[in-house]
Amino acid sequence: MRRLMPSGSKPLLVAATVVMAGFCGMPASRAQSAFVPLGLSAPVYRGSRGAPHFPQENAFARALLPQLHVNPVGKPCVEIFPAAEAQAINRNIYDHNLLINNQCSQTIRLWICYYRTRTCSTFPIAGYRRQLKLFGISPERDFRIEYREYLD
Repeated sequence: MRRLMPSGSKPLLVAATVVMAGFCGMPASRAQSAFVPLGLSAPVYRGSRGAPHFPQENAFARALLPQLHVNPVGKPCVEIFPAAEAQAINRNIYDHNLLINNQCSQTIRLWICYYRTRTCSTFPIAGYRRQLKLFGISPERDFRIEYREYLD
């Protein structure tokens, strides 16, 4: 039986396959979204009152990602308001709180991260509920978040 490939080309074929799998599997330009679980909506950005403004959103990427849950009028079901509150014992340490308001009947799970970090938490919020959640503790008063909704 004739061989279809020369014996020296097998390692080259394996190396090419590994390299192509790496390039096709995860682009290097995905930065933060490289660790985002599947089944999440487009990101929404919020910040406490004194936090710097966010850069302009990429409308092209936002159009490609699944959108947030919306009510019958077309407004997002969930609103999040970040707020920092100084601790009673040490006024230089702040509690980072999130006031989460769900204005729809369904329970929505949220994946919330500090902006451009991997410090994330998952919060479920029942329908027609408003909850105050402690997100973190820091010496920094102002903070920004990015949140996404699970699409289940």
